[in-house]
Amino acid sequence: MKNKKLKETLKFGGASLLLLAFFILVLQSFEFTFLQELIAGIVAGFFGMELNGNLFSFQGDVFQINNYCTGLYSISLLASLLIP
Repeated sequence: MKNKKLKETLKFGGASLLLLAFFILVLQSFEFTFLQELIAGIVAGFFGMELNGNLFSFQGDVFQINNYCTGLYSISLLASLLIP
């Protein structure tokens, strides 16, 4: 009985796929540089790294914060799963 209830809870239908596609389209359409630079600034400041926009370097290696690192994709995926 628990497995049936779990399957009904995690049901991923067409509406959820449409909502997920909408969220991804919106995320690809807009530029979130302010959020990327904020996250890079927090990380670089916390660890004392060199910062240049959304790029920070550590021991000669350069790291970039992009849209995938902001958490917005995770939130949109979770929302499309939870909103029926």
